[in-house]
Amino acid sequence: VLKGLRYLHSKMSIIHRDIKPGNILVRKQPGVPLTPEDVCISDFGLCAMFSSPLIQTSNLKCGTDCYNSPEQLKGESY
Repeated sequence: VLKGLRYLHSKMSIIHRDIKPGNILVRKQPGVPLTPEDVCISDFGLCAMFSSPLIQTSNLKCGTDCYNSPEQLKGESY
């Protein structure tokens, strides 16, 4: 999940803004070890794209409250 988020931030200039367990999909086959391809980040309905990977901050309150970042809960930029 962290590698996926790093890719979204650094290569695609996207922040997801609603990361929570319900938005992480895992495909598991009995007796087969998990691979990175078995984990998927879903629900990009609240994501934001930025024009530059260097400028990726927002202060818009959105997402699921109990999974918001501390910065967002304080009303700061995240």
